[in-house]
Amino acid sequence: RRDNVAAQAAQDIKRRMTDKYCGTDVSSARDILNQRNRNRQELRKQELQSYTESTRVKADELKNSFSVM
Repeated sequence: RRDNVAAQAAQDIKRRMTDKYCGTDVSSARDILNQRNRNRQELRKQELQSYTESTRVKADELKNSFSVM
């Protein structure tokens, strides 16, 4: 009886995951999520790099303006 309930619950979860990700199974849904997280991390890294670069440029401009005086 208990095994049956557990199996039913697993089926429900799998079906819900499948519905959520448009007919993909759970493993590919996990792949989709992992890919999404990797993309998000990559984007964050690029944003940080461009921010750091622009800050460095501003700092250099500031330094140059003081050395002129």
